[in-house]
Amino acid sequence: MFGAARRGYGLLGKSKKQPKTGFAIHTRTKGKFKKIAFAQTKEQAFKIAKKRTTESLRASFKVTEIGTGKAVTGFKTNGIFTASKKEKGVFIEKKKFRLSTRGEVGEIKLFKSLKLKKVV
Repeated sequence: MFGAARRGYGLLGKSKKQPKTGFAIHTRTKGKFKKIAFAQTKEQAFKIAKKRTTESLRASFKVTEIGTGKAVTGFKTNGIFTASKKEKGVFIEKKKFRLSTRGEVGEIKLFKSLKLKKVV
């Protein structure tokens, strides 16, 4: 059962294909940027990226245009995010706003319990 789902036969839902136009949202997970979602407009892309980073342990994101691959800038941060000084187009959640939601604390507890099970 699980083998078919892993191969992408649609048992657990359809995989999303990349659209030809729009914006791709990337978040940094374990030191590497991973594509997590797509949006049609720049505003939608930043809204999705902001929501995903504030509700999880991820702290940085970037939005790129799908056709060109260039990083999009010009996002108003509202004091929660700051633009990276080292990387162009990367926005980082400020330290005082991290670990502020129930989802983030739950994620830490989940990974701690998985780590303990792995040791035993």
